[in-house]
Amino acid sequence: MRSMLRLLVVVFLPLVATLNASAQQTDPVGLRVRVWATGSDAPLIGRLASASEDSLVLSADTSMRRVTSIARSNVVRLDIARGTRSRRDVVARSATIGIVIGAAVGFVGGYVSSPPETTDAFFSPSLLGAVIAVPTALLGGIIGTGLGISAPLERWRTHWSRQPS
Repeated sequence: MRSMLRLLVVVFLPLVATLNASAQQTDPVGLRVRVWATGSDAPLIGRLASASEDSLVLSADTSMRRVTSIARSNVVRLDIARGTRSRRDVVARSATIGIVIGAAVGFVGGYVSSPPETTDAFFSPSLLGAVIAVPTALLGGIIGTGLGISAPLERWRTHWSRQPS
């Protein structure tokens, strides 16, 4: 039994240490980052110029090239930029989703609200649903376009985070 325990310690202890070392992530120096710090309402965004054990140094993306140093103990979360999306693609996708949802809501609303005793082919429930679906689809498209215009273009991935102390 003791030899089995020794074998487990000898074999699995280095494995656990290796996994723990690989789990520690390096700082993405040179990449565009978003840093959330304690005491700050908005994140700081820029390129990570350097990183040490006690601080992060950000270079702002503006023409003034302002440099900001942040104590690592104040950093709550560090995000890495994953790239940007095209405004046209975001607006087109949002408008399409809005049109589809608007048309579906309008059709179902018109179909359900039509009188059940209607037997006339011209005023059938499906026709009333289709008639109401057109303006609600347009409204959905307008709302979707507005949401697409206001959507953020830059995508972020959390590199690491911790609870504030």
